[in-house]
Amino acid sequence: MGVRLHKFLSECGVGARRWCEALIERGEISVNGCVVTKLGTIVEPECDSVIFRGKRVVPQENEYLALYKPIGVVCSCKKDSKYQRVIDLIPENKKRLFHVGRLDVDSEGLILLTNDGEFSHIITHPSFEIVKEYQVWLNTRLTKEEVDCIASGVPISDEHIAHAIVKKTEPLKKGCVVYLELVEGKNREIRKLFGRLHKKVLRLRRLRIGPVQLGSLSQGQYRPLTEEEVSFFKKMKKE
Repeated sequence: MGVRLHKFLSECGVGARRWCEALIERGEISVNGCVVTKLGTIVEPECDSVIFRGKRVVPQENEYLALYKPIGVVCSCKKDSKYQRVIDLIPENKKRLFHVGRLDVDSEGLILLTNDGEFSHIITHPSFEIVKEYQVWLNTRLTKEEVDCIASGVPISDEHIAHAIVKKTEPLKKGCVVYLELVEGKNREIRKLFGRLHKKVLRLRRLRIGPVQLGSLSQGQYRPLTEEEVSFFKKMKKE
């Protein structure tokens, strides 16, 4: 049965779906000896030979990890980065995994890694509305009006309004700790959101992605996802 090339690449662990589309457009994928650059190309996995960087792409067993990303570690596959990468925190035999979504270099907390592109797509695409929870340290306290404003939506650019739900706040001698949930989480969205409210983010940690909790993981430590955790996301695709 035929399948779209980018979907086949993603399911074989080459990368997330959008990354695979970019590979095709750049001419880095060949099928039966011919370079393919057209999105939507159909391949027959059982008989077509799909090559990426000199190696045939074949289905592989999927793997799913939850990792505590420390501050100063980047979510990047580029080896020329001046920072340590998330994938540098896992053993060599797991280097085929890639990170699902991102946390900026100044943030810490839960990041997922996998070789399952469809799994990555479910978590990162806003249409699936996967809730993520964060713990944020601010330099000043939040007022009730500011909490309501965050729920209503804060414009952080001409094109985007950030929405989040403040679950609770904990006062500190200087500032407070905020626990909030949001769905999309674009590039540095939380920092931009609080910046619009004239707050400075002192520390930011992601605690949860869907049902997957950071829990008792130490910085740099990882664990495999449970069958129940993986199943939660897989069921969303079927729905």
